[in-house]
Amino acid sequence: MDPQTAQLLGYAGVKCRVLGTFYVNNLGTDDKPDYRLTFGSDLSNYYPNRGLKVFKPNAAVLAKIINYRDPLTRQDGPMPEVQIGHVRYASTNRPLQKIGDVPVYIAPTDMLGMKTALFGMTRTGKSNTTKVILKSIFGLRWDEKQSSRIGQVVFDPNGEYANENTQDQGGGTNPVAIKNVWMCGPTAQQKDLKADVVTYGITKHPYDPDRQLMLLNFYVDQNLTIGKEIVDNTIADDNVKYVANFRDVSLAPPDSSDNGDLCRHHRRVLCYRALLFKAGLKPPAGITPSIKHGYLALFSKEFIDASPRARARTRRHTSSARSCCGSRKSVGVRW
Repeated sequence: MDPQTAQLLGYAGVKCRVLGTFYVNNLGTDDKPDYRLTFGSDLSNYYPNRGLKVFKPNAAVLAKIINYRDPLTRQDGPMPEVQIGHVRYASTNRPLQKIGDVPVYIAPTDMLGMKTALFGMTRTGKSNTTKVILKSIFGLRWDEKQSSRIGQVVFDPNGEYANENTQDQGGGTNPVAIKNVWMCGPTAQQKDLKADVVTYGITKHPYDPDRQLMLLNFYVDQNLTIGKEIVDNTIADDNVKYVANFRDVSLAPPDSSDNGDLCRHHRRVLCYRALLFKAGLKPPAGITPSIKHGYLALFSKEFIDASPRARARTRRHTSSARSCCGSRKSVGVRW
């Protein structure tokens, strides 16, 4: 850096990141110029702000910046846009500045095949914005100019987007839900549009009777916790003491370095699988009952010998020995 520029920058002391610059570009020809506002993602030069002025855009200019669309991608005409909210300079809304209600629009087609992230503070509308985006992409199929059918897969473990959100709709009878996006289409097409929306789930939902249930193997290790949660939810209204005690049991794996906790965990898993078998659920071929896990003995020898099966086995062995002795005496064998 030359000394004069360094000296001028010393008065400014500004540190910032530049996203790019707006400039006017001729998208036409020399005979028929077509000057458009264009965004450049780089910076050709910069100067210190000593002796310069910094302008804060008003609402009209801010709307132009925030809703900018590359004119090269709009040569075939305007694309459908959806308003997702408003923008202002800070969290505090200052109505006197007249820049707090600048509408923000998105073009659903800009997100196709792209990675999009959504950030925001709590209760600022992230979930509802996601619903609007999904709904607008689904709505491309009934656009008159550029109709297109775009497939979408939504992973929603908590049912935040698929189910009605009465909290944000003031208890309305038809809150916004992704599974109801087909209602936004033309009335004549709604029957066909409804068939395009399929919801899946592990359990039934009172407001989603058409949900397709997914099978889950309760026996395997990776499904033990979620399977137990499903069973607990099914018997949640049962107030019998031993049922409540069963619901309090956790099958989450403990610290593998603690042999005591690990042994007790495998005992719980063994008993839980025994209950599943008693309930009529067929175990997979890889699941076999065992009183050991590796080198760990899950139960003491005294406990095993005192079990009903061990006593029954002992009685069978004793009875067989007596029968064997009686038969061998008949042939003159001495004991």
